[in-house]
Amino acid sequence: KINEALPAVRGLEASDAEMDDLAGKATETFDDLMNLGMQVDSRYSAEIFAVASSMLGHAITAKTAKLNKKLKNLNLNRIFLNN
Repeated sequence: KINEALPAVRGLEASDAEMDDLAGKATETFDDLMNLGMQVDSRYSAEIFAVASSMLGHAITAKTAKLNKKLKNLNLNRIFLNN
């Protein structure tokens, strides 16, 4: 619904692709680290899992930033169209 309401706003596609790319890389790294954490000695796995958790947090942050930017642009678009 948000994408349909933003046809007048241009230039969002490049930033969306960058945020999706960053989120994808962070998610891949999370998966790799989780697999590594399962295969190493338990005394090392806690730190690896902590870093994996951080990577997942970065992925969520990238997706949230993308959505917040779209919502902000939608609000700006609505303000300018109403005035």
